[in-house]
Amino acid sequence: MSKNRDIFGDEIEENKDFSAWQDYKPSRYKVGQQVIGNILTITADSVLVDIGSPVDGVLPKREIVDEKGDLKYKIGDKVPCVIKRVSDDSIALKLDGARIRLDEVADLEDAYDREIPVEGLVSEVVKGGFRVILPGQVRAFCPLSQFSLGGNREDYFVNRKLPFMITQWEEGGKNVIVSHKKAIMQETLEKERSFLEQVQLNSVLPAEVVRIEKFGVFVKLKDWELEGLIPLSELSWVKVRLPNEVVKVGDQIDVVFLNYKEDSTGKLLLTFSLKLAQMHMNPWHQAHLKYPVGSVWDGLVEKKEPFGFFVQVAPGVIGLLPKSSYIDLPQHRDIDQLKKGDAIRVVVREVKEDDKKILLGIPSDGEDETVTALTVANPGKLGTLADVFHKSSRKSKK
Repeated sequence: MSKNRDIFGDEIEENKDFSAWQDYKPSRYKVGQQVIGNILTITADSVLVDIGSPVDGVLPKREIVDEKGDLKYKIGDKVPCVIKRVSDDSIALKLDGARIRLDEVADLEDAYDREIPVEGLVSEVVKGGFRVILPGQVRAFCPLSQFSLGGNREDYFVNRKLPFMITQWEEGGKNVIVSHKKAIMQETLEKERSFLEQVQLNSVLPAEVVRIEKFGVFVKLKDWELEGLIPLSELSWVKVRLPNEVVKVGDQIDVVFLNYKEDSTGKLLLTFSLKLAQMHMNPWHQAHLKYPVGSVWDGLVEKKEPFGFFVQVAPGVIGLLPKSSYIDLPQHRDIDQLKKGDAIRVVVREVKEDDKKILLGIPSDGEDETVTALTVANPGKLGTLADVFHKSSRKSKK
């Protein structure tokens, strides 16, 4: 590998700071990009923020001041920002989540150019939409088709401040049209991007059940205001027919972040699991200890097949009783007559915990001493899901 040398042929020690300047490309930083910076200096009207580039970001001081005029951050603090403008020698920032204020009228046109949401006051309902007052008393119109009503009446939003995206702007702030939907969409995209940057797969998150469908349950994450789906198969370790057997709307639950993907429109689809957040309810957890080889169980026939029976030995745990294991026994004809829901005494012959498989047999006289009985609500039935969740199988000695 060749080294840099001066005109005399001597090796030049690389100046890392100069290399960093050479590597700096304004195009690496995009308007709307979220960054975490360190506050370097606080002046009378601005804040210099180190965002990891040779060019420091500049944040208006008013965005880190509370209503009393006190600073919410100090030098050295980390501050979440969004890039507002990029040039060769500067990067303008705004506090993440902050919207343009009334003393930033000059930035309205820039907000239109850069597609940055602004805060507007819904002043009245008019034909076809809403009248909106933007910073500096700039009047704008939001068509009804560009407003997210969320199931509310139009007059519900009068005198409320909401985010809007400026979609049409003429010089001097004339004929201004705004979109509430686009602003909400961009805020959601920013939340989604931040979520994926900060939350790892398999993280446990607090959520609320907001909607129930046949195929699963929709939940809203408390700390992120994002929605996702718990598929039917991820609701419980036990087979579930209908989601409302497990949860109801309004329930506060913990979920595990399973996966994500984007749909055709770019919307982020989040998938969660309820059962993984309830590992203590996993009937297969440490199955080799719960159902040791040689233990005898009073089970229930779950399904009959030509090769044998599937037998439930505990709620959510089904083992295989092969025909070959009892075909030579004197009582094999009686066993063959069993049907779904009938009781049968079995012994555990083999446990494959990772595969969720248990091999069963018919206990001999010597094994048929200690019996673990399967507790169910009604003889011949598996009971309700509440039985599964709130009753554990009781061990008894015969």
